[in-house]
Amino acid sequence: MTRKKGISKGGPFREARTEHHHIVRVDNDVTSTHSWKVTLKRRGKYLHKYFTDSVHGGKKQALAAAKAHRDRLMAEISDADYAIWRRNRMQTRNRSGTVGIGRYVKRDTGRERPYWQAFWHDADGIRRTCQFGVLKYGERQARALASAARRKAMEEVREELVRRGMIYGA
Repeated sequence: MTRKKGISKGGPFREARTEHHHIVRVDNDVTSTHSWKVTLKRRGKYLHKYFTDSVHGGKKQALAAAKAHRDRLMAEISDADYAIWRRNRMQTRNRSGTVGIGRYVKRDTGRERPYWQAFWHDADGIRRTCQFGVLKYGERQARALASAARRKAMEEVREELVRRGMIYGA
């Protein structure tokens, strides 16, 4: 199996990346700034806070305070509503004008078979799809069926996320 350039299997820093997720070290000798910075982006807005070593009694204590703040913040703002919001954002490359559906064409044995496809990510983050052929249903009905299928699937995802409780994750 070949791996794309820049994508690692995990390596020695895998745990460090997850442990310090959303936290970076800021050491600036010119301004004598030594701190940890927590940065999150939610719904297009950045939230950040600094935890300086001098205020918190050292580098380790500042890191512990930064982790506690990050975990508290993630618990407050990373709920099921945010997960649904992320799944329903309009991407810049969307050409259908509707989130989660697109028109495609299969080409096999010299024939073209256009279809509308609905796609979404389930509660576990696995990509799911369903297709509706234009030759079978017609252009309008195939698009309407794809749109309805995605809407129904997103309702099921929302119900599952709510059933599981508030989620923690990026």
